[in-house]
Amino acid sequence: MLSILRLAQSFHCKTALFFSSIVFAAAAQAALPLRAGTYVDTQANECQDAPNASILTYDGHGFGGAHSSHCVSTTVKRTGDEYELSTTCSALGDGTPVKPQKFKEKIHILSPERFSMQFSEGTQTYKLCPDFK
Repeated sequence: MLSILRLAQSFHCKTALFFSSIVFAAAAQAALPLRAGTYVDTQANECQDAPNASILTYDGHGFGGAHSSHCVSTTVKRTGDEYELSTTCSALGDGTPVKPQKFKEKIHILSPERFSMQFSEGTQTYKLCPDFK
């Protein structure tokens, strides 16, 4: 009887450890306060006429663009509404698989539908285009 109790106790500990690791892995993913969708650089005139280079997509997991997709972002550091992200993309923009590429991003959340992203050339602000096609 004692061995059955130890086995049950061991099982519960392993089960708890397994589920806590799932929760931790989900928490590490960047949970940004942004709506999922297509975002365009605010310097673009209209959402529908935006050039590919000014378009980013956010699917709730990471940012993708004209040259990258299947991206997952994790928060490295957060200070208020500013996030430093580590993003890994495993496909080209058209979905063709590639060796995963990792890069850093710095973003500032302005609202659930607007954010700015820091680049080496400067900062660009993006807005959600809910009806983007």
